[in-house]
Amino acid sequence: MKRLVQKRSFAKRMKVFFLTSIVSVSSLVLILVTVISANHLLNTTRKLVENQLELLATNYTASLEQYKNICKAILMNSYVQKYLEGSSDAVTQAENESSAREMLIQLYNSNDNINFLALLNEEKGTYLYRGTSISYTDFKRSWEKDWKESQKGSSGAMRISYGNNFYNGTQYTLSVYYPAYSSQVIGKSYGILCINFQDVFLESLSVKKQISDSDASELMLVDLEGNLISGQGLEEVRSAANMTDDLVGTHGTFQKNGDLISYHKIGTWNYYLLSVTPLTKLYGSAIRTILFVAVLLVFIILLCAAVAGKLLSRVYAPLGEIVREMASVSQGRMDVRINAEPLGEDFEEMAEGFNVMMDKLEESMEEIRIKQEQLSQTRLNALQSQIQPHFLYNTLDCIHWQAVADGNREISTLVKALASYYRICLSKGKDIIPLSEELRHIQYYMVIQNMRYDDRIHLEISVEEKYQKVSLPKLTLQPLVENAIEHGIERKEGKSGDIFIWVEENTEGDIPLRVANSGSGMTKERTEEMNRYLDTDEADFGYGVRNVNRRIQLLFGQEYGLHYDVNTYRGATVTVHLPGVPCRR
Repeated sequence: MKRLVQKRSFAKRMKVFFLTSIVSVSSLVLILVTVISANHLLNTTRKLVENQLELLATNYTASLEQYKNICKAILMNSYVQKYLEGSSDAVTQAENESSAREMLIQLYNSNDNINFLALLNEEKGTYLYRGTSISYTDFKRSWEKDWKESQKGSSGAMRISYGNNFYNGTQYTLSVYYPAYSSQVIGKSYGILCINFQDVFLESLSVKKQISDSDASELMLVDLEGNLISGQGLEEVRSAANMTDDLVGTHGTFQKNGDLISYHKIGTWNYYLLSVTPLTKLYGSAIRTILFVAVLLVFIILLCAAVAGKLLSRVYAPLGEIVREMASVSQGRMDVRINAEPLGEDFEEMAEGFNVMMDKLEESMEEIRIKQEQLSQTRLNALQSQIQPHFLYNTLDCIHWQAVADGNREISTLVKALASYYRICLSKGKDIIPLSEELRHIQYYMVIQNMRYDDRIHLEISVEEKYQKVSLPKLTLQPLVENAIEHGIERKEGKSGDIFIWVEENTEGDIPLRVANSGSGMTKERTEEMNRYLDTDEADFGYGVRNVNRRIQLLFGQEYGLHYDVNTYRGATVTVHLPGVPCRR
């Protein structure tokens, strides 16, 4: 596509440019309008839902507190306490039971939303019941199952269950259970108080409920574990367990699985009121606005394209003359010049600039010809200089064999190591070499150094075969080893020293190559100072070490390079951070 556009004339390319610009700007405007409309709708809905949830949560908190107070009022009644405690006198116990039943009747008659009340005395195996026909509610067979399915409503002893265990499964009701504690003996429980309510709020959640202006919202009540207490589609056994991790604090709003979810905690109770609104339905009302803007932008694009086409056709006429003259230059004519007078003021500067450019181009071509001749001479000199290393190798080889002939093994070993050392230094002109070749270079270097230090330096290399092909700049380790000898071992006044080279195991892909010396009292402050000097030009820090660090960073990136630390031998350990890439050069 790009090559096709480049082959077109300037006028056509400008038309494509203007059309592309207009389409891009229009698309950006459409996107901005869409985003702004969506955010406005989202924020408006969120605020409305949160306010409605707060109001509903406050009201239902009052209802739950009322249920709790009713339970406490019944259980604290003196007649109820006497009935639960029991009496050895049958007449007295009958009077207590009658008084307790009368109290339940009064409470039942004064609360229209109570379906039935049941006071169970577990010690005696009896109960008092008042309300809807006990056979119709199926209380005897169903209350234990409903009790087991109930959940703690708060930090207190009250438990709540919302389900259809009673009334033979024909309707959903709210059951409140409260332990019948003794008012005389702390902690002693005689049984359970059960009150079954016709909770209008929970019933309303189980039918279509609109909490905002849109009918897309769904309201539900869940507990702290995400179990659905009541909500739309209760018969479908829905669960909000995957939302519990996002229910933080007392209220809030979040998006999950394509839904806008707002929540509000029911006071101190173990319940959250949730509103779930699918975003696809929420944004449906904004589609009309977006379509209107899109149609308007298409009209603007077509109008601008027509105007730009006519304008460019007029502008391009004098410019075409300049283009034709420039085409002549591409065919090799260096004497082409443009007459700027008939082009008009708009293109005079362009024509004059073209003429000046051609004059300078002729001068530049002459300069390039001269520099090419100089470059050819430089390359010839470079080829001749390559003969000198071969002369050095041949000379060192002659010295080596003369030393062998004279029986001088030390000179023979030294000259042979020196020849190998310089041969690897040159590396056939390569700047990047494998780690295996760099390690051989260090071994030859240590042969020369041990000649100087009477074999006081012990070199230990522990690099596995899998790291031998790792790439690194040539002469990376030699300045580090030299620095370790000069500042570590040499200062130990005739004592032996150790140098260790190994690759640390690493699962992240990079290669930490480490060089450590036995040292002579390295401190953490000194290593921190050395790390700071790596990126500076301070005179009191080795140029060779800084050079190594900069070469590594130039070749592989700023995340690689050198880093100094104190080791357990009271010496310094320098880590060479390298990428784990085999050498291919």
